[in-house]
Amino acid sequence: MGSEKNQNETVEFVGEDNGNFDRSWREEKWHSDKPLATAAEDTANDEKNMTTMEAIKASKKAIFWSLVISTCVIMEG
Repeated sequence: MGSEKNQNETVEFVGEDNGNFDRSWREEKWHSDKPLATAAEDTANDEKNMTTMEAIKASKKAIFWSLVISTCVIMEG
């Protein structure tokens, strides 16, 4: 009923004259003059290749925050 889609329905792209998404953000420069997409890919690969101890050392604040919030939720329960 309400979940049925009209098969004649068209999709409009607001703010795009040619119907394509704006991908100009990929050309932004990040730190060492790398494009943003390349810098993000390099960072993701570096994080995936970390050992457990390297990951713990790199994200001490995030781990602490997670433990504090988890403890608060457990105490409320």
